[in-house]
Amino acid sequence: MRRPVFPGYAFVGKRPEQSWRDILRVPGVRALVTTGEAPTELPPWMMKMLIAADEMAAYDRPRPQLAVGDKVQIRDELWEGLIGEVMRAPEGRRIAVLLKAFGKKHVLSVDVDRLAAK
Repeated sequence: MRRPVFPGYAFVGKRPEQSWRDILRVPGVRALVTTGEAPTELPPWMMKMLIAADEMAAYDRPRPQLAVGDKVQIRDELWEGLIGEVMRAPEGRRIAVLLKAFGKKHVLSVDVDRLAAK
């Protein structure tokens, strides 16, 4: 499964006669990246380079080699810095982690990019 290269960002094209305000009316769009007050435009050659790099998996990170019982540190806003234990061998991007926090045991499904081996 492909992951977003720039999470939270969308690259859009517009016709010369189209207003940037039209893009701001799309549900879910909060703001445009700007340089000063003007929306930032990427030249077509740069967009082609980003697409080509993505197609060659240049942005993919190697998955950590984790096994059942390994200790991991969580790098996520809510659980930041807490240490857990891998419960099931990872098969995809998400890993089951047993975490002891707030006087209870929690089993979390955590994206591998949010884990660091301890």
